[in-house]
Amino acid sequence: MSHPHFAAWGVIDIESMERMQRRHFIRKCREYLAEHHMKLHCGGQKRFLDYAVLDDKDTRLAQASGERAFQVVMQRAIDIIEGRSEEKK
Repeated sequence: MSHPHFAAWGVIDIESMERMQRRHFIRKCREYLAEHHMKLHCGGQKRFLDYAVLDDKDTRLAQASGERAFQVVMQRAIDIIEGRSEEKK
């Protein structure tokens, strides 16, 4: 299993991680998504983060903000990768 799977299932909560742990975890998720021609965008404010998953043409496939946003976005990305969605890459 990969880092995005752990985040999507709620096994790992990146909001509770230290800064460097969170950066490393997000980097691993980006590497996994890059293998599937997707990008992870992190933005927003320090207390209200925003995450989005984009395809090669910068079309948003998933977006969420606030608490558990990373989990929601990773679950949507995993669904798309594994073909459980109408949208395909």
